Amino acid sequence: FSHFIKKGFTFVENDNQNVLTAISPDKKVMVIVAVNLDTIQKNYTIKFKNIKVERMSCTRTSENEDFVSVPQTLNESTERLTVLFKEKSVNFIVLSLKNSY
Repeated sequence: FSHFIKKGFTFVENDNQNVLTAISPDKKVMVIVAVNLDTIQKNYTIKFKNIKVERMSCTRTSENEDFVSVPQTLNESTERLTVLFKEKSVNFIVLSLKNSY
């Protein structure tokens, strides 16, 4: 995960045991790593509390993919994002934040 979570990042508590969240020292970048160990695709809903997302990129690694870019649409009027995670995959979401976390 060190490709996305750099030295100095701080881990942020979340409510999902299959998700790791970290934020940069300047609080301008948040990285979410979600692992889907199941044999079926799953929808995950990510809730943004008290943050505004400026940009987002999503990347996935699975049994037959290696750091593939996954298009996602970010709706600025919502505080949540629903993402489909492929079966047996590791998903990386990098958020550029407009305000401090």
